[in-house]
Amino acid sequence: MNINIVLAVWSIIVGGLIIFIDGRGWCIACNGTILTVAGVILVALGAIALVAGRGRAATPSAGG
Repeated sequence: MNINIVLAVWSIIVGGLIIFIDGRGWCIACNGTILTVAGVILVALGAIALVAGRGRAATPSAGG
């Protein structure tokens, strides 16, 4: 399995946890807005990486 896909899925999971479980215990200096924005960014980056990784994996290599 490609490590980039694993990292993308991990990013989506952690971002979802930050958004839905309210990770204030993880970041003492953060308030709810900062955590929500950070979670959304993580989920978005993970989704972009996942789509890009799957698109690259489906494309046959030219080198043979």
